[in-house]
Amino acid sequence: MVEHMIFALLLLLVVIPASTGAWAGWTRQSGTQIARQAVRSAQWTLGSFVLLAVVVFAFPAQQLPELIRLHPLNGVMLSLILLMGWVVVRFSQHYMAGELRLGYYYRWLFLTFSAVILTVLANHLLLFLLGWMTISFALHRLLVFYPTRPRTMLAAHKKFIIARLGELSLAISFWLLYDHTGSANISTIVQFLQQQEAPLHGALGLAACGLAVTALLKCAQLPVHGWLIQVVDAPTPVSALLHAGVINLGGFLLILFSPLMLQSTAANGLLLFVAGVSFVLSALIMQTRVSVKVRLAWSTSAQMGFMLVECAMGLYELALLHLVAHSLYKAHAFLSAGSSVQQHQLLRLSDSRRGSVAGWWASAILVSGMTFVAAYWVGGSFSLWLLLALGFTSYLARHQHGLQSYVFALSRVSLLLAILTLWKGAVPPWLGLPLNVHPSMMLEISLLLLLSGLVAGSVFLAKQPVNQLSARIQHAFFAGLYLDEWLTRLTQRLWPMRLSPGQSASSINKYPS
Repeated sequence: MVEHMIFALLLLLVVIPASTGAWAGWTRQSGTQIARQAVRSAQWTLGSFVLLAVVVFAFPAQQLPELIRLHPLNGVMLSLILLMGWVVVRFSQHYMAGELRLGYYYRWLFLTFSAVILTVLANHLLLFLLGWMTISFALHRLLVFYPTRPRTMLAAHKKFIIARLGELSLAISFWLLYDHTGSANISTIVQFLQQQEAPLHGALGLAACGLAVTALLKCAQLPVHGWLIQVVDAPTPVSALLHAGVINLGGFLLILFSPLMLQSTAANGLLLFVAGVSFVLSALIMQTRVSVKVRLAWSTSAQMGFMLVECAMGLYELALLHLVAHSLYKAHAFLSAGSSVQQHQLLRLSDSRRGSVAGWWASAILVSGMTFVAAYWVGGSFSLWLLLALGFTSYLARHQHGLQSYVFALSRVSLLLAILTLWKGAVPPWLGLPLNVHPSMMLEISLLLLLSGLVAGSVFLAKQPVNQLSARIQHAFFAGLYLDEWLTRLTQRLWPMRLSPGQSASSINKYPS
């Protein structure tokens, strides 16, 4: 009886959003009625998950269908996805009011949610691949919600091409895993990989590299990042959904198959190089941008790069924490983008008061002491702890203009370090993640070099006064180092834009923004 209840609740999690989307796409009701029903459906889905969590907690030993995987890792991801979905739907109720194609919008929005839930729950390679592909196709329809905006349409075309390459890489990796292990059940494959001790070569090594390529493409790492920067013209709720609940699925893929990734030196090297360079360059380029939404997009590329670097170092528990924290932050940042303009101006004004040298030294000593205690307590990569220490020192030093502000900033830093320490120490056994992973010295040195480049580049871009050389370099960074030009030309050849300026202007009133 309990097994049937669990299966029914799992089915509801997938069916409610999908059926709501299908209804919204075909109904002739008004936009207000559609929006209200969308909010109710989001509440029903969230309620089904809460009831499921209660039942599973009360009866933990129930046998479940092989196609579904209920695990603490899936629970964390489902909690995040359903929370993001409910927030985005509630925000859309007012933000999208008055749009002419609300049925179209909610159809693809709920289908995207349903596909993400299916992907996270899937315990079969084909089911996972089906959900992964459905996410991409449904999201594409959301990105082209305003078909009269050539910039957004071109970016959606870029993403469509890149997504197909990622799906091809994922399909090849899954085939290699199935061919080598003889099973398409993800739990069985993970258990098999956990028993392997020697470094992986051959088919399994190629599968790990394929998963790394898929994650890099999904997370919009350089040089295939351009679409992420250019789709900011899509509706704000779509941007929030993309940055907070879809693009980070590359990290979830690597965390799910962490036993495979841990044993592939080539895959981890590929991740560290591409994601590390993307992290540094995206963070530097972000400093030169003035548009709030564009800065947020570059920030996402940088944060996803840092998350993939954590995966390359074998610190999957930190990558999961990064994934959750980034999703929550980006959802809030995009949904409050209007007030972010004022906040950004205040931040720039506060940055002009950099504080005294003594204040920086005091902040560095305090943060270094707390970071050393945390690192000694739970261990891990010293290069990542150093990066955290530098970031917390900069944050704390910028709040030295007043005792109350400084104390509050110090309290936040202490709380974040405490959460990080508890998470790293307690979460891996609960989630079944690898324990006591020590990155190789080569990976540590590589990350330190990337960190040095980030610090040096930040100092150089902030150089005042600007001379001729620094002005040229700043201009190049403002243009994204022209790294997206090749993909733009390729996309125009494969899928050219045929929307003329005259057609675009004449259609503005048909699809208002």
